[in-house]
Amino acid sequence: MKLKIWIIYDTIFGNCKLIAEKLGDLLEEFADVYVGKASKLHPSLILEEKPDIIVFGAPIHLRSLNSKIKRWIRKFNKLSKKVEFNSVKVFGFSTTSSDINIQGKWQGFLTKYYSNDQIFPIMLKVKIPDHGKLIEVYRNRDIIQFSASIIKYIQNEY
Repeated sequence: MKLKIWIIYDTIFGNCKLIAEKLGDLLEEFADVYVGKASKLHPSLILEEKPDIIVFGAPIHLRSLNSKIKRWIRKFNKLSKKVEFNSVKVFGFSTTSSDINIQGKWQGFLTKYYSNDQIFPIMLKVKIPDHGKLIEVYRNRDIIQFSASIIKYIQNEY
């Protein structure tokens, strides 16, 4: 049986959607991958699916992690306690136009809900040169390397 991965994102200009879809394409050989926008997916649906891995993606805007994805993760974790679902491995990615450390933003937020063992230590940062401009994801080396890190994790752990 293949692993189940959910990639859940929020986006402002569309870049996180493009990244989520690209990651899905790169990972589909190794797992059953589903991609969805947080505002269109109720956390209970994801809990029913019992994914092995969840990849969260959201922009960093004004030096802060996107509030919509944070609310979604809070709700998901509240519901997951009711059904005792806590074995998921979580990954994160963000877009930003600044030089901010996204690793710290994601780690600081995710450690409120997940153990350090559940949080993958590498987070993907995609720097957007111009606010509102869509990036070219198909040749983006960082996205390809990040997917390779997830694949390596899958191969080593499952």
